[in-house]
This record gives sequence, C-alpha cells and structure tokens, in this order.
Amino acid sequence: MKLIDNIYSYVTKNKLLKNYSIYSIGRVVSALISLVLIPVFTKKLPKNEFGIIGLLWIINPILTRLINLGSDVSLSLKYYKLNKQELSNYLYNTLLVIIIVAILIWTLLVFKINWIKSILDNTINVVIFTLLYISILSKMLNTMMNSFLQLSNKAIMNVIMTITPTIVTTIVTYYFIINIEQNYISYIIGLFIGNGIFGIISIIYFLKNYSIKYFKPSITIIKNLLRIGIPIIPGTIAGLILSAGDRFIIKYFIGLSAVAIYVYGYRFSEYILTSIFQPFQKSLTPVLLEKAAKNFEDATRYSHKVIYKQIMLVTILLAIIIIPFNNLMTIMSSNSYYISYIIFLICLSGILLNNISNTYRILFNHLEKTEINMTIVLCSSIFNLALNILLVPYYGIIASAISTLLSYLLMLILSIIFLNHYTFIKIDIKDILISIMPFMLYVLMLYLIYIYISEYGIFIEYFFKTISFIIFIAIMIWFYPELIIYKNKLKRLNSK
Repeated sequence: MKLIDNIYSYVTKNKLLKNYSIYSIGRVVSALISLVLIPVFTKKLPKNEFGIIGLLWIINPILTRLINLGSDVSLSLKYYKLNKQELSNYLYNTLLVIIIVAILIWTLLVFKINWIKSILDNTINVVIFTLLYISILSKMLNTMMNSFLQLSNKAIMNVIMTITPTIVTTIVTYYFIINIEQNYISYIIGLFIGNGIFGIISIIYFLKNYSIKYFKPSITIIKNLLRIGIPIIPGTIAGLILSAGDRFIIKYFIGLSAVAIYVYGYRFSEYILTSIFQPFQKSLTPVLLEKAAKNFEDATRYSHKVIYKQIMLVTILLAIIIIPFNNLMTIMSSNSYYISYIIFLICLSGILLNNISNTYRILFNHLEKTEINMTIVLCSSIFNLALNILLVPYYGIIASAISTLLSYLLMLILSIIFLNHYTFIKIDIKDILISIMPFMLYVLMLYLIYIYISEYGIFIEYFFKTISFIIFIAIMIWFYPELIIYKNKLKRLNSK
C-alpha cells in the first residue's frame, strides 16, 4: 500500500506522467469498449460485411482529411502562438473552410455515388452515405475540440469526451446488429448517432469558450491555414494507405473474406499499441512544443531521451500483455480466423516502429515543416503498395503484413534522417534499431510457439511462453542496464 501511495505521489507531481496516466486510463477504457464489437463482427456478421467495415476504417479518415484540408492541424499549431481573441478568429475561419469544402465534396460524391459503391459495396445508397458523411463531420468537430482540451492540459475532460462517443456508438451498433440487421449499415447508424450527438456538443463548446464575435472571414488567415494544412493531405492519405491501403489490394486479389481475417489481426495490434502510445503522445506533444518554442535543440535532446526510455519500458509492458492473445483472439472469433494471430504479431512489430517514428516527427510540426512529414509518409506508402502488389497475389495476407512492417521500418529511418538534418543533436539510427531487437526476437519466439507447440495443449504452450519471456527479460537487462536502476527506485519508493 505504501508503494502505491508513493508512486501516486511521484506521478501526480510530474505533469507529463500525470497526463500520461490519465490519457492511458482513457485509452484503455476506450479500447476495451471498442473490443466489445469485435466478437459481434466476427461471429454475428458474414465475413464480407466485416470486410466492408474494415474498408470503412480507412475511408472515414481519408474523407476527414479531404474535408478539413489539414486546417485543423494548422489551427492546433497556432494554439501557443496566438492570444484567445486571435485564436477564436482562426477557429471560426477553420470551421468556415470545413463547411464550404464539406458541402462541395458531399455534392460531388452524391452525384458520383457509383465511386463509393465501387470502393465499398453496391448496396450503399445516397441515404446511407449521407449518414456516414454526417458522422465523419461530427467526429471531425469532436476531434478538434479534444485537440483544444489536450493543448490546454485538460486531460480529464479530453478523456471523457473521447470515451463517451465510443460508448454510445458501441451500444447503438451492438443493439442494431443483434436485434435488427446483421450488416455494415448497422455500424454506420451507430457512428451517425454516437458521433452526431458529440459533434453538436463540440459546436456548443466552441461557441461557449471562443466567442464568435471575434470572427472575421479572412482570406489571409485561410491562406495561412491552408499553406500549412494542404501539404498534410498527401501525407495523411499516404499514411492511411500505408496502414490500411493493403486492404483494398487484398480485396482485389483475394476477396472481402480475406480482408476480414487481416483486419481482425491488425485491429488487435492497433488497439494495444494505440492504448499505450496515444496517451503518451497526447501528454508529450504540449511539453515538446513548449520546449521547442524556447530551444529546438533542447526539445530534440529531450524527445530522444524520452523515446529511449519509452522503448525500454513499453516493450516490457507489451511482452506481458500479448502472452495470452492467441487464446483471447480464438475465443472472440471462429476457427476460420486462425491466421489472424500471425497477422497480429507481425503488425504489432510494425505499428511499434510507426509509433516511435510519430514521436520523433512531432518536432516537424513545430517547425511548420509539414511537407517533411508528407515526404516521409509518401515514400513509405509507395514502398508498401509496391510490395503488396508484388507479393499478395503469390503469398497472401501474410505478405501484406510483412510489407507493412518493412514500410514502417523505412518510415522510422527516414524520420531520424530528416530530424538529424534540422538539429545539431545527431540521433544514431543503429542504436534505435538495436534497442528494438529484443522485442522482435520475443515476437519471433511467440510465432514459433504458436505454429509448432500450441497444438500440444495450453500447459505446454504457456510453459514455453514463460521460458520465452524469461529469455526476453534477460536480454533486456543486458541491453538496458538502467532497468536495475528503476528496480532500485521502486524499492526506495516502497521504503519511504
């Protein structure tokens, strides 16, 4: 009890750790709520319907970025640089851009609804698409509000306004799939209701906290927003293609059922890593941007130090969390999803690399060098698409997962190369890659256990998993002597 009290006291005194703890709780709760739908999707929906939902998970963010033209990111970068009156004016000019572009894109896609049908499914019509479109707009407003809450260090409110839409969406989707109709349309209705409610709440928040009386439509402000924001569009779309574009290639060469199997494995790895990294990045971003505003070199040095510790501690946490995941994934699906666990392991390693890369690239936002992020992500996504097109027809969805892993590795290397170009603090790529190797070896051991040993029973399987974990910890202590220091710190906290 004394140890817990002392850890709590230590964490609450450190703003970064305090916010990270709050965001972590929120992200874990949000992920757990979302996971409620996974067995519903895998057991109640036909694979083709789940495959369409997997495609929706990439269509939604692409439309989001095309609608806001990156102006939301431009606005967040101005948060520390403007007074509240100026920020209010920038906010409503941003919303003006979003409204105008949203109407134009909706009009175009309604008249060209066959484009949407060819991407998703022939059963989609104007009404269903409009419900999806409104849910995307509402989610966009909610994300902007949460960005303001994050930058103002209102972590608890940010978590509440992140979790609650997920709860509503999950409840409505669950009800519709179980009781009304077992298809992707039930999920779209859930998104429409859940996101729609909180889109309205976001508008109320903006009107209450940022007076509209300061709003003056300004071509100069809009140009400034788009100058920073538009280069983000190719980068964001490329990033989405990198993370999920392979689903369309899988659909083309293999079919929607294969998409469902791939998405099931990928989604679990994404849930785990975003639950760990997203709270960290939310709490780190304001700290890094404040430091960068004072001294960019110090901010670079600080980010590298934090990332090094992050890799050390996060990989140990991941190693513990993923031990029972093959059994969990089996319980939540049917035997036809057997290969999803292999996808999970490969994508877990890739998404880990991606999150490390994202942490480094926070500093490019301070420099307002959004074109650098665009270049890095674009190169990686082209590489990923090329590998998928070459390999998926011959080696299936496993090749797609490996292509994603290699592409994220390329992204990390390019991020460090570009960052080294803008700072005197040179980061050694080799050191970063070596620091990740123990976890990669551990993942390989879990893969071999799953393929060759799991069939002999759960006790033998977990015996070998325990041995693998002990080997992993031994290697980590050899790679990171600092772990002994952290152990001693815990002892000191316990003795206070």
